[in-house]
Amino acid sequence: MKIESIMWLFPVFFMIHDFEEIVFAKTWLEKNSDYIKEKVPNIAFKIITRIKELTTASFAFAVAEEFIVLSIVTLCSVEFGWYSLFTATLIGYLLHVIMHFAQGIILKKYIPALITGLISTVYGIYAISYLNTLNLLNWNYIAIATPFIILIIIFNLLLAHFLAKRLNILLENK
Repeated sequence: MKIESIMWLFPVFFMIHDFEEIVFAKTWLEKNSDYIKEKVPNIAFKIITRIKELTTASFAFAVAEEFIVLSIVTLCSVEFGWYSLFTATLIGYLLHVIMHFAQGIILKKYIPALITGLISTVYGIYAISYLNTLNLLNWNYIAIATPFIILIIIFNLLLAHFLAKRLNILLENK
């Protein structure tokens, strides 16, 4: 398989994963809200409550914003051969997926995103090992860049949810 094809699969797996969240998360959160409140710290429950307040359309808008950013990073990585930046970004995403696994363990039940998270993890490990096998990765760069990428992902996630909340307000006022 071509390196470019493997890299372009990242936004595809991201969207498959997020489609599962878009379709199932709101209903799941509404059904499991009381159970979640018993199992997680109060601050985590406040975050979950804010997410639960979003409409499906607003949540999808946040996902679309993240998808655009990820697609731009992937495009630049493919076009300029930025394999280590791509890998640092993929590691950041995989940490997000691992967080879903941890949520499932803490809650001791299935949460939306676990199935596609598992599939995404298999893809991510394959992509990183493939790039590494071809000696295209600078692990020193990746070690330095990954924490910054994670901060950017967190900031962008906050921005996306802020924009989604604003869209929610606009839709409610129509």
